[in-house]
Amino acid sequence: MYAQYVIDQKKIDSLTNHACYIQYGEKQSRSKSKYKDSILEKVKSYLPKKGRNLDMNEINNHMFPIKNNEFDIFISHSHNDDEKVKALVGFLEKEFNLKCFVDSWEWGHYSQLLYHIDNIYCKKRNGYYDYKTRNITTALLQISLVVSLQKIMDDIECAIFLKTDNSIIENINGIGTDTSKKATIHTRSVWIYAENMAMQLLKTNKPKRKKISVEANLAEDSAYGSRYINPLPFNAFFNMNLKNIEEIDFSFLNRMRDCFRNSPSKTKYDFLDTLYAEKPEGVRAKK
Repeated sequence: MYAQYVIDQKKIDSLTNHACYIQYGEKQSRSKSKYKDSILEKVKSYLPKKGRNLDMNEINNHMFPIKNNEFDIFISHSHNDDEKVKALVGFLEKEFNLKCFVDSWEWGHYSQLLYHIDNIYCKKRNGYYDYKTRNITTALLQISLVVSLQKIMDDIECAIFLKTDNSIIENINGIGTDTSKKATIHTRSVWIYAENMAMQLLKTNKPKRKKISVEANLAEDSAYGSRYINPLPFNAFFNMNLKNIEEIDFSFLNRMRDCFRNSPSKTKYDFLDTLYAEKPEGVRAKK
């Protein structure tokens, strides 16, 4: 990962007003659905019987595949913002030919596979599930998913976090033992938390293309982002750190769109390089 940015709800909402972007994103999402179904069935077919070895690497390679250099942007989001994600992906891919990674589109079926595994390995003759075994199977798949998220984020050069009412909760009092403290931002999603931590901890990988412009400016050329969540009898929150993640304003996106429409020869790398030049706070410090 080389850079990270945030887009807030108001800016995403302006994209959802354009049906063409949502339709484009919907088409991309649907095109991957049959592929995910076939992968799930394949994984289910080679699960071993009780007492035999379960190859987690083989499961990971099929359920959570990592294809190096296939994607340009990682979209970190709440699964309750599906329409917003479709609009953003539609905008970025249609206007700039940027390939976006959305985990639920590419991987998905995590909970379905877990349910199938639990029925094979955890279900007892009386119809109940073994508590200890059930905890282990859940941990195996969740760890596999978290590690896969870290790997794919490490491979993709830019991450965009969708800051919405579904992904974060602001200004909550009294969380934890110190009720006098006010934390500014939290999330209920363990997966969003894992992605946020990856943004902070992964090493900085500068893209390998010949030159990343630090002075790029396209002004003269234009007229001028199902995570499974268990229902709990309490609210669990994780601290979110967005301090070093620069916000992308909609005027920048509009200007870039106009620029690309007027200059067909420009590539997706022109978009990324200009983003890094005009929004340098999003470029991560070397780790």
